[in-house]
Amino acid sequence: MIWGSLFDFMLVIPLLTYFYFIHKRYSLTYIFPVMAAGYFVARFVIIPNDYVHTITSLGYIVIGAEVLFIVVEFYIAYKILRTIPTIVSAYRVYYARVPLFSYALKKALKDSLPPNKLIDVFTTEINMFYHAFLSWKKRPIKRDDAYTYHQKTSGIAIYIMLIHAVLIETIGIHYFLHQFSSTLSYILLALNVYTVFFFIGHIQAIRHNPILLNKDELILTYGLTSHMTIPYDLIEGIALYANKELPDKQRLKTAFDGRIADFIDEPPHMEIGLKEPVRAHYLYGMKKEVSTVFLRVDDPQLFLSTLKNRIHRN
Repeated sequence: MIWGSLFDFMLVIPLLTYFYFIHKRYSLTYIFPVMAAGYFVARFVIIPNDYVHTITSLGYIVIGAEVLFIVVEFYIAYKILRTIPTIVSAYRVYYARVPLFSYALKKALKDSLPPNKLIDVFTTEINMFYHAFLSWKKRPIKRDDAYTYHQKTSGIAIYIMLIHAVLIETIGIHYFLHQFSSTLSYILLALNVYTVFFFIGHIQAIRHNPILLNKDELILTYGLTSHMTIPYDLIEGIALYANKELPDKQRLKTAFDGRIADFIDEPPHMEIGLKEPVRAHYLYGMKKEVSTVFLRVDDPQLFLSTLKNRIHRN
């Protein structure tokens, strides 16, 4: 029964997760964190403590793999530290052109370091901690080509509510689990603290990263969760979204959904068609090719008029 549980949590569930959720968008490498999570759930939640000794050797293998992963991360951090002067120089150049931390950081790292998925993860972490702790003294961008998308929604209020919910859950669940497994309770505590930091960083990133109509490209940054850059010459058409119904799930599979969370799920203001698929970027280096972009902005008429003018100039 013990080995059957491990088989389910470390193989069956990860494979089902891959075939139903991961393989349509992401590579096979994303299955390994799911396998590691499955082991820890089986080890600390499912299997009774009296029988843990029967899987000790497997635990060493999983822990060894995690240690190897951490070593690789430290190696990447070392490579980044060695190239910091180059990265800082490139960052300043990009930030002078487009004063968005997320945009300038990703461009600078892309120019200074070879492509690597762990670097994408590292970039997400830097972006999160910057916005959560270092962005409070900066004022949100206010200029003619910057358009906000959160002021007429309840998006930020939702994330504030989620922070409160996580804090309340942390206190109750930590106390409850500590009576059975102190290790699991501290793991959950660390995950919940990380989640709070993520939500705080996400709120700040939403406030500080409006949609920009740059000279040659449309820059979309939605907090920490998604971003993409669209050259104007790849935009085939743009129009107000006339349908009162929400976009169906089938269309959203090949679309960039430029709507933040709200209490009531509203349809987009406009739909942008692309001449060819453009890559959209998500958390931790996840990517998707999109052929349509749905947007909601605080001033859709002005945004649409300005965007059309930029397209015609190019």
